Amino acid sequence: MKNILAATLLLSIWIAHAHAFNPNRFVPYQGESDPYFVENDPELRSQLRFCFQFIQSKESFDSDGSTVSYRQEEEHRYSLLTFDARYQVHPHVEIRAIPSFLSQQVENSLTTWTGQNIGDTWASVKYSRVDSAIRWGGNMGVKFPTGDSSPNNDDLPTGTGQTDYNFSGFLSYPFEIANLSGGLGYRLRGENGETKRQPGNEFHYYLKAERSLSKNVSMSLMSTGFSGGEGQYDGEELSHSSESIHSLVPDLVIKIDTLHLSLSTKIDIGGKNYPKSSRLQCSLTYLL
Repeated sequence: MKNILAATLLLSIWIAHAHAFNPNRFVPYQGESDPYFVENDPELRSQLRFCFQFIQSKESFDSDGSTVSYRQEEEHRYSLLTFDARYQVHPHVEIRAIPSFLSQQVENSLTTWTGQNIGDTWASVKYSRVDSAIRWGGNMGVKFPTGDSSPNNDDLPTGTGQTDYNFSGFLSYPFEIANLSGGLGYRLRGENGETKRQPGNEFHYYLKAERSLSKNVSMSLMSTGFSGGEGQYDGEELSHSSESIHSLVPDLVIKIDTLHLSLSTKIDIGGKNYPKSSRLQCSLTYLL
């Protein structure tokens, strides 16, 4: 009888531990609101853009770059809606704001966590000009922690709780076969005031080739990603915590006057300490 009671107690403790929510374990997916996804258009143009993404992840890259499945058949699902407002205030200057709404769900064989709320918000200013057919310039951006990083009960966070700063530069040249553009940037990651965790600062990049198929249709292929340094907890460095992800993003754009419809997907080809996910994205842009 004692053995049965002891086994029951141990099983109860294990189940409670498996159901307990650890707010440091789950980091909200930022996706389109991250600089290596949004700062890949060298041109200046006033526009309004609505973007919806569905992201699914069942495995991640470990510290050695190998792909490993989540424990207990865990699956992460995210739905991200962003509103991208860009306004050209000068022939060479554009300002931009990208608020977001995030809904996410993490489910395993024992329980399910959910979270829906406003996400973090990016604001940026871009300088761009053309010299001898070469377009060049740079971006400066700030991510404001408008998302909920400390939800009540067992809800998932929709924000990182930290202020980030992004600096990047880009070049673009219209070759006969395709328009080629690329950029490099550096992101200063802030510290979460409650958890005292600071992700490592990141170098990010993109290389994009775009070709018109007809007057109203174009296709592009982009290689993008980031590589981060070691993170910190309460001022002390966390070993083997650096994150990176490298992806390919094919995109199809259909243009009807001032409306542009974009359909794309994301294919993760490598990374470290970061989720390996699949992404479907649909966006509608209205040129002002």
